[in-house]
Amino acid sequence: MKLTHMDEAYWAERRIAAEREFPGSSYGVRPDLTAEVVDRFEDALHAESEEAIQNCLTENPYLVQYAISNSGHHGTWVYPKQMIRPKAATGEPGLIPDFLAVTRSSLGDHWWVVELKRFDTQFADAQGGGMSPMGHKAVSQAAGYLSHFREYIDAIRSHVRIPRLTQPSGALILIGDSQTESEAQRTVRSNFVRTATNIDVASYRRIVVHARMDVGFTRNSRPFRLEPMGRSDLAALGEDGAGPGSTCPTKRTEGGAAPGGRR
Repeated sequence: MKLTHMDEAYWAERRIAAEREFPGSSYGVRPDLTAEVVDRFEDALHAESEEAIQNCLTENPYLVQYAISNSGHHGTWVYPKQMIRPKAATGEPGLIPDFLAVTRSSLGDHWWVVELKRFDTQFADAQGGGMSPMGHKAVSQAAGYLSHFREYIDAIRSHVRIPRLTQPSGALILIGDSQTESEAQRTVRSNFVRTATNIDVASYRRIVVHARMDVGFTRNSRPFRLEPMGRSDLAALGEDGAGPGSTCPTKRTEGGAAPGGRR
């Protein structure tokens, strides 16, 4: 059996081949990810700007796959701000998802529609009695994108000029922070995810936790803990996840610091 030496040349060659598969996309693979990248992502989350989050994920697309269940971890491609429906002559606005994302697993390639909302806005309202206005908006947008794909996939493929575009497996809404959700708010989000057939709702904490478990921390990393997390976020950790009250792993990057970081 021939062993492949995965040095910088190997990853450079793999990147070139991957980018050719989906021209015009931003491509990300595991070696791209560092603790410093996750630091920058957390800074973007705290910038109180969807644009800052969008820019960071476009520059570091591998982060997106941490939020997608069963992503496969074989690479991630993202197309930001693709207009899947132009503005109508009647004045009806066009449809522009934040990302069209492709993840690859042993079962093949899977497309996802990704909608971003702010880190400081929760999916549920303050009382936990139902969805917040932003949660309602996100669900409406995601459902609209998926409906348009079901009816006009050929037209979309032609309009965005992505020949390999196929019917999305579902939509992902990224919104809020499970660490600042109340139990009632987490219940609203969990109940929606459990009953929705093709729309997942994840807090950005899902990305942060998965990424930190892979790459660890720097001396400037923000304080980190696993709990509290929403049920959907915690379930996404799989067998390596930890239950309530657990502390984060003590994995470190070279020259980095254990959990705690800056305050």
